[in-house]
Amino acid sequence: MDTKKAKKSISKTKIEKALRRKFKPELKQTVIKLKKQNNEFWLNIAKLLSRPRRKKIAVNLSTINAKTSPNDIVLVPGKVLGNGMLKHNITLACLEISAKAKQKIKDKAKLVSILELLESKPNIEKIKVIT
Repeated sequence: MDTKKAKKSISKTKIEKALRRKFKPELKQTVIKLKKQNNEFWLNIAKLLSRPRRKKIAVNLSTINAKTSPNDIVLVPGKVLGNGMLKHNITLACLEISAKAKQKIKDKAKLVSILELLESKPNIEKIKVIT
């Protein structure tokens, strides 16, 4: 008997079914483009974005500050909240950001959407996903 566990693949069909229940056009467009990439990294991000609202990802600035270092590319597949401070420069890609967080990172972070990050085609190994 093989002791290795089979790698669980990400189902595009399940992502598509979850997407039918979403109403935000920006979210739908983002998930569709991510799904078309045929790359496991971007498929995983699409899966995280298509989760139910009760499992929505929300990350505070203090968490981002603790888990990153200067000049990192950070991807948050959800909303960034304004609790805490950001003490170094980063590139931040997220689906949503609160007004308080936006005000706090004005000078410290370059803010881009997930689609803009996808189109810039960065090296996937350099992206830190914070959930």
